[in-house]
Amino acid sequence: MAQSAVDLANNALERIGARSITSLGDASTEAVLMNARLDQLRQTFLRIHPWNFAVDRKNLNPTWYTITNVVNNGSGLYRVTTAGHPFSTDDSVTIEQVVGTEGVNQTWQVTKIDANTIDLQSSTFAGTYTSGGRVTTASAFDFPYKIALPSNWLRNLRVNESVHNDDWRIEGKFILALSYPLQIKYVKDVTDYTQMDVAFYDVFGAFVAWRLSFKLTQSESIRKQLFDEYRLAVGQARFIDATEDPAEEMTANDWVDSRTGLARYVRDPLT
Repeated sequence: MAQSAVDLANNALERIGARSITSLGDASTEAVLMNARLDQLRQTFLRIHPWNFAVDRKNLNPTWYTITNVVNNGSGLYRVTTAGHPFSTDDSVTIEQVVGTEGVNQTWQVTKIDANTIDLQSSTFAGTYTSGGRVTTASAFDFPYKIALPSNWLRNLRVNESVHNDDWRIEGKFILALSYPLQIKYVKDVTDYTQMDVAFYDVFGAFVAWRLSFKLTQSESIRKQLFDEYRLAVGQARFIDATEDPAEEMTANDWVDSRTGLARYVRDPLT
């Protein structure tokens, strides 16, 4: 059978000794459990190690909104016209490239007036707008650019050739930065099972079996046995992946152990 979510689920169920399914939409206990947990377990397992097939690279830049006017709001503040902006009151923004009212070119907290205009809080209007300008989202402090991470991002590997750097931080689904563009290397969420490396696919089945076995069997001994099988399989899969094309190693063993309570058995060999 071709690699698929259903085939993966049956791989895991066979290891557990449970009934197979024909669809994740089945009404059986096994199908309901797999349907509820498989996506989350896939993302968890992809985060554990930078599997070569799941590594991607992107050039990231801020999302800019064009400024067409800057005027005095009547109370001495800068009022900026930027059609269709996404900003809400108290959001932070960074403005660049305005000509004529150059004092506006910095980071501000804003007040939303309507869908096309914002006021810059604590500003003092000066000059006469001539042309140009663009505005983007900023962090509340420290970083002038708040850039959305790729929609399929799961874990960062490096940015601009560095694993850690004071010039950027990842918070939530955004990367906060002092400058741009950013070259990001990351682990992506692979949802197409046919694109998964065969060694990953097999050991992922072992991982799912281990994580869901107790729910289906209520047997601690089966759970322990499946953990041992997974521990051996994941070590082999990681070795194959690393020797094929060495990548930055990102381990999550203590996190995995603490979530599952299996540290008492034997340390997971993701070290």
